[in-house]
Formats: sequence, C-alpha cells, structure tokens
Amino acid sequence: MKVAFFIIICIFFLFTKQSCYSSTNEFIELNEEKCSTLRRDDMLKLPLVYQEYLGFVKICSLKKKDSDEKWRTSLISIWAHDYLRSKGDASRWKDFPAPILIDSKFKEVGKLPELYPMDWVTHLLVSYGKWHAGGPGEIRVDISNPAVTGDYYYAPLEWNMEKRKYEMKSQEPITGKRPK
Repeated sequence: MKVAFFIIICIFFLFTKQSCYSSTNEFIELNEEKCSTLRRDDMLKLPLVYQEYLGFVKICSLKKKDSDEKWRTSLISIWAHDYLRSKGDASRWKDFPAPILIDSKFKEVGKLPELYPMDWVTHLLVSYGKWHAGGPGEIRVDISNPAVTGDYYYAPLEWNMEKRKYEMKSQEPITGKRPK
C-alpha cells in the first residue's frame, strides 16, 4: 500500500513538473520579465561604460525564489534593442558593454559572453543552480540562435571560492544544445 501511494505521488509530481527528490543542484531559469530598471544612484556604482545607457540597464537577481529578500548575485545588462528603438535607429548595432555579475555591494564578480536577454539576433537563456552558501555555484548560458549555424552554449561560469568570482573555463561557444 505504501509503495502504491509513493508511486501515485511521484506520478502527480511528474505531471506537475515537480521532483520527487529535492536537490540542491536544481537549476532555475532567469526570467527577463522579473528584471528591473536600475535606479540612477545604483547606476553610479557601475563602470563608466554603462552610464550612457541610463534607463536601459536592468538588474536581475539570481535567487532561489521571489520571496528571498537577500540576494548575493545579480546580473546587470543593457536592454540593447530597447535602447536602439528609443534612438530611432534599431538597425544600427553598437558594441555594447558585456553583462556583468555583481555581489550585493555592486562589486563585479563575473561577466557573461553575450548581451542578456538578447544580443543582435540571439536570445540568451541563463540558468543558475548548484547552490552553495546561499548563492548559485554555477551559471549556465545557452544561446537560441535563429541563424543557419543554430543554437550553441558556453562552458558554465563556476564560482571560484578563492578568487570570489565566477569563472568560465573557455569562452569558445559549443555548437548544439547543452546535454541534459
């Protein structure tokens, strides 16, 4: 009887996309709609190259759930397409500064290889997990690319405890979809 009950519960969780076994290694996909425009006073804490994009720089907290008050790592990126539309020349692409990862004191702790949420034609899917000491131990960057060359991904950004930064072993993109 207990086995049948367990199987029914697992089937329920399977259909509701839940796991029967909770893991600290689960990955959460960053939702670009939950990112917020950076305030002017916080913009001053960023490198100067971001200053001209006031109103188009957003911050995205990398936390386990929305109710988490405290965050340790966030992503800062320029919404480039919105910026270009506001200038009336959406077809003229610029060399935008790379997105950065910051800690709660706005100290840079890593960089993404391409603009989030969209580079020129590619769309970035950022996920994070492998939790350690309240923060993500690994950040993954997968690229949805409509061009003939197709989708690709990068080696994960991994937290280096000694350097207190996220590091990517290789900046070379890997063709195809990330293996599960």
